[in-house]
Amino acid sequence: MIDATVGGANSNSFVDLAYADAYFLSTLGAARWAALTVKNEALVSGTLYLDTLGYKGTVATDTQALQFPRLGSVVIPERIKIATCELALYMAENPDAFGVADMTTEIKVAVIQIKQEVAAIGSISSLPLGIKNLIREFLDDGEGSLTLVLQ
Repeated sequence: MIDATVGGANSNSFVDLAYADAYFLSTLGAARWAALTVKNEALVSGTLYLDTLGYKGTVATDTQALQFPRLGSVVIPERIKIATCELALYMAENPDAFGVADMTTEIKVAVIQIKQEVAAIGSISSLPLGIKNLIREFLDDGEGSLTLVLQ
């Protein structure tokens, strides 16, 4: 069951099902979202993943269950709500997407080497680019890295 009470002590989602349904009506993901049978679970999972990330500032109250709202605000930012919806759909369609531990991908071609370190669960590096872009302004810096080595 979803509890999307803003600042609630038992909240487990940044959005309720009505918000997510309304959001997806205006997106290319509308048919895919409508076909899901695990919408509530997906919204809770998306929220819980986003809630593990490090955000700028501090929570608004000591009693709230989730990272938003932040101090000085009484609302959850719209971009966080949209990211929650998009991540919920992504996670429902890719249930094993975040089951991979820390890994490094390295490609070496002649004298150019590209090395990408991908962080594990609870890192922005694990998220699809569109979701990263939605939440980036709220995040503390320093997660994941991309290194270009010229030899």
